[in-house]
Amino acid sequence: MILPDKDVEWLEHHFSGLSYKSEEQQIEGELSFCAAYEKDSGKLEMSIGSQTNNLPTHICDAFKVEIHLNPALVARNGWPLVFEVGGRKEEISRRKDLALIDLHFYPKNQQCCLGIKFTSENNHTICRFLYGLVIPFFYRLSYVDKFGLEAARRDLWGEYPHGEEGISDYLKEIYGYSIGDYSETSGCPCGSENTYRDCCLGDVEFFRNVVKSRGSIRDLGPEHYSSSLMKKGG
Repeated sequence: MILPDKDVEWLEHHFSGLSYKSEEQQIEGELSFCAAYEKDSGKLEMSIGSQTNNLPTHICDAFKVEIHLNPALVARNGWPLVFEVGGRKEEISRRKDLALIDLHFYPKNQQCCLGIKFTSENNHTICRFLYGLVIPFFYRLSYVDKFGLEAARRDLWGEYPHGEEGISDYLKEIYGYSIGDYSETSGCPCGSENTYRDCCLGDVEFFRNVVKSRGSIRDLGPEHYSSSLMKKGG
């Protein structure tokens, strides 16, 4: 994946600590953010210039990261691979006495587990990817560091169980939505404040198409989702 010039300019403007290496097809450097999770809305708000600075969930932090964009290296659902390379995950793991999997890192290669979601097309822009997946992931890691694992599980957007159990739970949720009678303009059944059309409807439609073409929910292969642990990431 070669970033278009406009995306490179956007990245340099909004994240001055990150740099794009075109030959390696990789973004690397320091990812800095200030954000606050609003439980009532279920949204992670970037807090620069906003009133969320006064919320108890307000966190400013920075992590050294690598984001691999090479199509030969991306995840099964088309998402770039993201790694924390500054040693913070190990530090938090030791200090909090937690396994890396509880911090949402794959034990084998320590890749960030960004979330479970069906994918029907690979049209992720770097803006949507950073704000929708990467920053929520590292915000959650900062929250664990500041308040503890149980607080993160209690206060934030919820988490699926590890491994196949989490994938099974996700499939059951989407199946439930798929047989429900929901208006596209009504509130999404997942509980977010977004409309069904702007939230989970795309996942449900893709789920229906896959089941229709394959004949059974049991035929959904791992290529259709990212096997990780987070529910809603902002």
